[in-house]
Amino acid sequence: MRSNLVRVFTTALMVVGLSQAQSKSRDLSAYDVIGPFNLPIRSGDDSPEQGRIRAFLWDHWRQQRRGVVRVRHQWVEGISDVTYFVEPDSRGRWAITQSSGGSERSCNLIERVEPDRLRVPIIPIPDDESRKPEKYLLHPKCWKDDPNARLW
Repeated sequence: MRSNLVRVFTTALMVVGLSQAQSKSRDLSAYDVIGPFNLPIRSGDDSPEQGRIRAFLWDHWRQQRRGVVRVRHQWVEGISDVTYFVEPDSRGRWAITQSSGGSERSCNLIERVEPDRLRVPIIPIPDDESRKPEKYLLHPKCWKDDPNARLW
């Protein structure tokens, strides 16, 4: 029994190590950095912290400026850390990269959408419409595995 536990634990550590190795290294001196933000369970989409994070991501992506946001979510089940990078992707297109648990995924097609998470279809907000960041969500349109995904 004990050797099985050791084997499972060792395998888990190897998987974590491999997935962490997939994250690329970055020179953060070239990035504007905000955070870390500690978001409790009841932190809604319209909270000032969420709005600050969302505005930073949207503004940096639209203005093609490098940026980093570090966020810690506190859930009933535990804590999860997510880092968002605004940067050019491998093809030079500006993207937001979500990094969590050693894995990353990027999207270069971002839109502002109405802040109702349950609404389907998602309703985009025109680029020329002025709106406070507490009154919209960001939608990464290029994640085929999660077409209704929203970043903040």
